[in-house]
Amino acid sequence: MQKFIVLILAGFWAVGGSMDASFAGEAAKDSAGSVDAIIAKLRTSPSDASLLDALAKAALSVQKEDVKSRALAICYTGYMLLNRADMAEKAKRVLDKDCAMSDYKHILDTNDVVVVGNCEKCNGTTKIDDVCPDCRGVVPKWTGDVAPNMQNATQCSACQGRGSKPGVGGKPIQCAKCRGMRICTKCNGTGKISIACKICKEGKTRNVNSLKLRTLYNGFLQE
Repeated sequence: MQKFIVLILAGFWAVGGSMDASFAGEAAKDSAGSVDAIIAKLRTSPSDASLLDALAKAALSVQKEDVKSRALAICYTGYMLLNRADMAEKAKRVLDKDCAMSDYKHILDTNDVVVVGNCEKCNGTTKIDDVCPDCRGVVPKWTGDVAPNMQNATQCSACQGRGSKPGVGGKPIQCAKCRGMRICTKCNGTGKISIACKICKEGKTRNVNSLKLRTLYNGFLQE
């Protein structure tokens, strides 16, 4: 009796295993079919960001490397053309990780569609000079005894470079802002302050070859 039960259970497990494999196979086909359907729509609406989002999502569940790598390559080039570099980089990271040996990765890596270099504005430092908001960078005509190092310095905006303000009874009191230094303490008398570069992030800029990028994108779509 026990042997009979074991044989029945073994039969169920075998059937169950084949059913799981069948379901997995069908799911893989559905994912690939979904990718193909979205790509077909992108051929007529190549600038539709929602279609690219749908393709990126569908690509994650695809098992076949050639289908997955093509979808990710389309997402990367499409997102770059739409100036969505953050999404493009995500697609490229998945492509590099899951399809490292694919032809699509090789094409993107060897075509130099995006060249990364130091930002020309900040020279890679991430900081640029801007006019001091306190003194406006204006060097005054200093009066009275002025030290040589102050000749080209900007003055404190609170006391107009006097170092003091009239107090009770006309007695001068030290300027609370510059503490008697007379120069602008916001910029230390230089007239300039350092601010974050408005052009780049992390000192790098990406020079995009839009023509080559569009050629690759359209080529991937039409395959």
